[in-house]
Amino acid sequence: MLNCMKKVVLLICCLFLLGSVFCVNQVVYGIGGAPAAGAGLQLELTPSTLTAGYSPTSMLITNNKGTALWQAGDRLGLQVMKLTQSGQPTVAIPNIRPEEVLDKTMQFTLAGGLEAGDYIVGIGTQDGMQLGYVMLSIKGAGSEDFAIKTVSPGQGAAQVSRYTTVEIEFSAPADDNTLNNSSITITNQNTGSTVSDFSVNYDAGNYKAIIFLATPLDMNSSYTVQAGTGVKSLDGIALKTPFTWSFTISSEDLPPGLFTIEVKNGHGNWIPASNLAESSLGVYYYFPGQSIDLRLKAKANATLPPDYSLSADLSSIIPSLSQPLNYDEASGYWQLSYRIPANVSISGPCEIIISTQWQGEPFPAAIMMAIMNINPKDFNMGLAGDTTDWSTIKDFTCIPGLVFERWDNGMRIARLELGDAQHPINLCGIDDKGNPTTAAATQELGKNMELAYGKMSMDMAVEGMAAMNLPATITMHNIQSKGAPGVKYTDSDGLSQVAIRPGDSNPSDLSGKISDYNWDSANGTLTIKVNGWSAYEIIPVLDPPSGSFKSRYDTPKTAPNRNHSWTVKFSAPVDFTSLNALSADAGILVLNEANQQQMVSFAPAGQDCIKIIAPNGGYSPGTYTIYIRDTLRSAAIPAKALKEPVKFTFIVS
Repeated sequence: MLNCMKKVVLLICCLFLLGSVFCVNQVVYGIGGAPAAGAGLQLELTPSTLTAGYSPTSMLITNNKGTALWQAGDRLGLQVMKLTQSGQPTVAIPNIRPEEVLDKTMQFTLAGGLEAGDYIVGIGTQDGMQLGYVMLSIKGAGSEDFAIKTVSPGQGAAQVSRYTTVEIEFSAPADDNTLNNSSITITNQNTGSTVSDFSVNYDAGNYKAIIFLATPLDMNSSYTVQAGTGVKSLDGIALKTPFTWSFTISSEDLPPGLFTIEVKNGHGNWIPASNLAESSLGVYYYFPGQSIDLRLKAKANATLPPDYSLSADLSSIIPSLSQPLNYDEASGYWQLSYRIPANVSISGPCEIIISTQWQGEPFPAAIMMAIMNINPKDFNMGLAGDTTDWSTIKDFTCIPGLVFERWDNGMRIARLELGDAQHPINLCGIDDKGNPTTAAATQELGKNMELAYGKMSMDMAVEGMAAMNLPATITMHNIQSKGAPGVKYTDSDGLSQVAIRPGDSNPSDLSGKISDYNWDSANGTLTIKVNGWSAYEIIPVLDPPSGSFKSRYDTPKTAPNRNHSWTVKFSAPVDFTSLNALSADAGILVLNEANQQQMVSFAPAGQDCIKIIAPNGGYSPGTYTIYIRDTLRSAAIPAKALKEPVKFTFIVS
């Protein structure tokens, strides 16, 4: 085992173009200094919240990122800094020594005396290397702990439905026995009258009070709601001061959610279109020459004028076109059937507004989003071959599978088979505001999905793409690899993680994301089945990097342990993006004797240092070579490349 006070120093010097010096300096395991709080990865702290006036408390930091940042026995240091309104943190406790450091956890005692506020606890080494940080919240002991976070309708909201509910979200669990018409008042500002006939439901999971009014509010009126100091938390803490806000009721009398909407799919079956609780809205996909067949039925609690009728505004498809809906007395449905002209070239969401006539004025009763002529083959994605023709899909709420295939000048690049009979795709989703987000994401699929050489990804951060977060089969063609390639993915923190190690004779999934792996070495084709979406990229088995690498030592160095990390120190700040970690073009490569790329990770250790962290589980016994390549760049403008690439060999026993 490494003596924790022993310093392992590796010195390798390289040159930037124009004479700048680029060097690997040292790796130190020792007593932590005072790292800049907030640097590195955010880790887990237990407990993460304390109350002002707390006694000295034992705290536990857990490395939950899957990357080895320290090892048992390392002597580290912690620094506590308080976040301020100015955005500049101030040091609260300059240095704390952990009492116990294990491979994944460390334990320390937090002295009492910190005031209420939010804090960052930075973790570092003796030489100032910043490993990570955790967040700590100190809550006040008084009534400031219990407050109102949000309300709905919001302050100053206009055109609010007279059938609205009123919602109050608290900062902590509320005592639902204090939520009533004594502690909460609703007043009509126009008449001065008080609304007292309401009930309150409490959503304990979200700390939210939901007020249901017995009768609709008055149209064209302003209302004030006040939550008084009689509202208390479960701990008996009252609101410090009454909370008051106002909103204005619309002039329209129709309540939301009047109708349910159904559409007829390509199989001739009526299916429910997507609906919102607040309004009637449907989404479905159509192509020129097809028929829009939809039907509506009034909800049991809908308040409608006598002898009403419905009509559909189709002007978003054909200018000035309107068509009445026919009422079927036997079924109680209002129905519309409209054939889209074959020559219509419009693409994207078309809003069909279905209105009812009352007192000579039209009032919107429902909205149908006709998503017109969506087909990724129409976009510049290079899709061809077996790519799905979406105009042949029969049911857009339950698609058993989509196929995308990308070609480049007649050469196959990648194929994606998304979803199956057990995991159908619903492309008719909407958000809580009624926007057809899935259709919008689909329309921009060329931007939200990438099929490339050795890489396939979907941007799950785009709203609406969640509909495609399903099991899939990925095939990547023309892979250049000297052996079975590995596979990496991007985790929820945006970091590259290894799922399949490259060169494994019996590949096994390390991530839980890949259910099947098949490498066809004769054709250079890799097929994997994934359980959900990320960015997936192959890790090839490589030849040693070409070109001349200057070796700094005549004989290999011996690593003190299997989890040893090396720090590369440069003479100038480094452009960390030029690392291209875990790729064939990585600025720093670590290969074993079989030229298999090692799944090391990298962390900045100051502007001019890069820490090379051992793979999860450490290195296996053997000989390894670190290649520091001239693809690295300095952070200066203009950037400088390495003039002299170097290599360094070490042995793990």
